Parts: sequence; C-alpha cells; structure tokens
Amino acid sequence: MSGKSEKRYRKIKRTHIWSSIFEFCIFTVVSALMLIFAIENLAAYVVDTKIAGEYDRIDTLARLYAHSQTHDSSEIYSLMNEEGVDYLITDDDNNILYQNGENTCTFDGGPVTLTAYDEKVTVYRDSEKDYVYPGKNGRLMLDIRRFREWMSEDSEEEEKVFDLEAPQDAKLISLPIWLSVDTADPHTHIVAKALFKANRSDIRMFTTLIISIVALIGVILITMLGAAIKNVIRQRRMVSVFFTDVVTDGHNWTWFLVRGERALRKWSSSKNRYAVISLMFVNYRNYCVCHSIAEGEKLLCRFYTLINRSLNKKEICAHTTSSNFALLLRYNSEEELRNRLKSLTDNLASADRDHRFAFQIGVSLIEKAVDQYGKPVKRKDLDLDNEYNNASAARETLSATEDSGIAFFDDRLKDEQKWLDDVQARQQRALENEEFMVYYQPKYEPKTGMIRGAEALIRWRSPEFGIVPPGRFIPIFEKNGFITNIDHYMLRHVAADQRAWLDKGYSIV
Repeated sequence: MSGKSEKRYRKIKRTHIWSSIFEFCIFTVVSALMLIFAIENLAAYVVDTKIAGEYDRIDTLARLYAHSQTHDSSEIYSLMNEEGVDYLITDDDNNILYQNGENTCTFDGGPVTLTAYDEKVTVYRDSEKDYVYPGKNGRLMLDIRRFREWMSEDSEEEEKVFDLEAPQDAKLISLPIWLSVDTADPHTHIVAKALFKANRSDIRMFTTLIISIVALIGVILITMLGAAIKNVIRQRRMVSVFFTDVVTDGHNWTWFLVRGERALRKWSSSKNRYAVISLMFVNYRNYCVCHSIAEGEKLLCRFYTLINRSLNKKEICAHTTSSNFALLLRYNSEEELRNRLKSLTDNLASADRDHRFAFQIGVSLIEKAVDQYGKPVKRKDLDLDNEYNNASAARETLSATEDSGIAFFDDRLKDEQKWLDDVQARQQRALENEEFMVYYQPKYEPKTGMIRGAEALIRWRSPEFGIVPPGRFIPIFEKNGFITNIDHYMLRHVAADQRAWLDKGYSIV
C-alpha cells in the first residue's frame, strides 16, 4: 500500500509540471537560436543590398579598364579615377600593378554570394574599419555588437564609422569592404573599396525591427512561463488535496505513509528509535448516535489538534479511518513511551468537560538501524504500512474492554496472530476431512457403579499440528462464528455413535 501511495504521489507531483517546464526550456532555446539567426540574416540582407549598388560601380571600373588594352591607358585611368573609388589593379598573386587612393585592403577574405547577382564575389576585409566581413555561410555579415556604439553620440567609435561632414539628421555610417572583380584579362583583377552606408533612420528602423522581434518572443516566453507557474500552483493544490483528510482538514493516511517512510529511511533517522502508534477513540459510533455525526467529526478535529500539540519535532500524526489516528513518535525507552502515551490519553479523555472518553493504543516499536559493527545503516526494507498493521493488531487485543489501555506488539503476539491465521485457513478443510475427533467422558452412579451419562469432548487431530487441545482452537471458533459448524458436527457424530450402540444392543445413556 505504501509503495502504491508513493507512486501515486510522484505521478501527481510531476503531472503537467515537467512537461510545461520542458516545453518552456525548449521554446526558450529555439527562440534564442531563431532570434540570432534572424538578426544575422537580416543584417546580412541589409549589407548585401547596400553593397550590391557598390558592386555596379566597381564593375564599371572593370569595364573601363578593359578599354585600356586598345586606348591610351592614362586616359582610361583618369576616367576610372573620376569615379571617386579607391581601387587596386592586381595580378593573380595579389601584386599591385596600379593603385588609386589609400590602400587599406588586407587581402584576407573569401567568396560570398550577392543576392542581387546570385554569383560568387571575392571580398577582403578592411584593415582600419573591420566591421563588414565575409561570413562562414558565404554571406556578407555586419558586426551587430557595435550598433550600440554607432547609436551613441559620445561613442569613441563615432569618428571611425560616421561621416561627420553629413548633416546631423542624415549622418551616415560608412563601413568599407574590398570587392575583387575580374577584368577582361583573366590574370588581372580590380580590387576596389565598397562602402556600406546607412543613416540613423536606417539604423533606428533596423533596431526597431529587432526590438519588435525580441518583444514578440518575450511576450510568448512570459505567457509560457505564466502557464508553467499556474501548473506548479495547480500541482501543489492537487498534492494538498491528495494529502488532506476530509474530516479533520489535516493530514490523511496516504500522507502518513509517504512522509513517514521517507523520514524513517533517511540516514539521519537510523540512530533513533521510533514507535508506530495506532490510536482509537472507543465508542465513537455511540457518541455519533447520541450527538450526530457532525458533532462526532468536530470531536475528532479537537482530538487531532490536541495530538499534534503534543508532538515533538519530526514526529507526525494523521487521521486514518473512522475514529483511528496514526502516529510516528521517537522514544528512548518503553517505560518513557508508555508514560507519554498514558499522559496523552488522559489529556484526550478530558477534552470535553461533560464526557469522559476512552482510548486504546497499539504500539509497534522500530529499533535503531545498525549493522553488525554498530554503525548506522538505512532502513531500506522498512514497510510502515506493515508496522502500523502490527500496532493495530496489538490494539485489537484490548477490544474485549471499553476502557483505555496500551498494548505493545511483540513476538508472542505475532505468533498468536500467525496461529489465528493458520487455524482459520484450515478450519473448513479440517471439518470436511473429519479431523475433529469425538471422545466421551463417562459419568458413573457412585452407589451402583453404573454408567448414567457421558460428556462428549472434541479434539483436533491435525496432519500439520498433531493433537490440538480444545483451548487452542475453540475460543477462535467462538469468536469467528465457526463454532456453530462444530456444534452440528458434534451432534451428528454423537447421534451416529448412539445409533451404532443401539445396533450392538448396548444400553443408551
């Protein structure tokens, strides 16, 4: 029973919670990855679009350079220089054949794909303003981390990235990257500086879009977090209901099993002695008949409160069934425990000034858990349900009286319970197999010495137990009602014996 209760408790405890938390975590990770992906690709698209226009200018330079093969090269260079672009003419080994403007090309880069042209273009980083670069995915990338500096008026980066000659409202970000375009000569290349330009309104629009995406994801995450919190609250309420007794609004039997076994199986508890208590309010039904069930339940609530007030730290109590309570107490000696329980029953007995109540208590003792060397060990195989059953069996020995009393479960009581179970399991089979033997105790007339009567006596000749005296089984039959079957059995056998005596000509007494 305790194992089932523990499993049910764990099932209720994890219901909805872990799935919600797992979903929340997965969505958070996925959202973060999607956000990073979106920002990077959005930035790459913006840069790609801006650079595409620069590519057209550089491609124009390459076409002009093609005319240098048939025209005056000095005139062609003059026309190329009028484009206002810093450029280099290089060979396959990146040796500079001609240079216009400042050379800040690092020749460190790789091929990228420009969306507008859907073709590979070789790009190189700039040595001074290394903010636009070829990404590993074959796209132009922008260093997003510097957006904050770009937007700050006091940023030290401002002079590096802004065109300060532009008007304040149209101040431009001008970030270079070098594009390599093939010429008519397959061994000659135009490497020109392309500028990614954007004003503050572009940056604000980009930033606003990113913030909107982040805000949307944030709203979704907050909504999911709220749902997870609600599930946690709902689960706690379910656990509370699962462990709440409907009569006392306190703890119930399931809580006692789960909490008690956890406490007893802890390493720290192995050095302590514990007592499992089965406490019953005697004549509770009679009280309810006289005062109503509602009044009876109020009285149980009062008892529950008084019991809990008497508990020490790490001791527990629960209302189990009807008028029964289960307790788990620490103790040092049986005498101390007995005195404490006597004090508890005296306190409960006077809970109502108009009544004197009686309580019967059964006790099952749990000794310290130590190994052969006296070192503490965990109580791995302890079954609290079984211990409480033993305590209840001890309490049942007091059921013959309605007075208060305390009974301890011991090996003798265990043997008696085992014998009771064996007898009841075999009684019907013994009757059918006629294992019960009838003996006659004759009664003589003292003066004449003649037999005047006989007493029919019963003995049990059991294949398992041998000859069993009536004192060992008759009280059990009287209590469980099987004695009626024995009466009929005796009457049949006595009548059969008398018939046999008559047939033989004997006198019947």
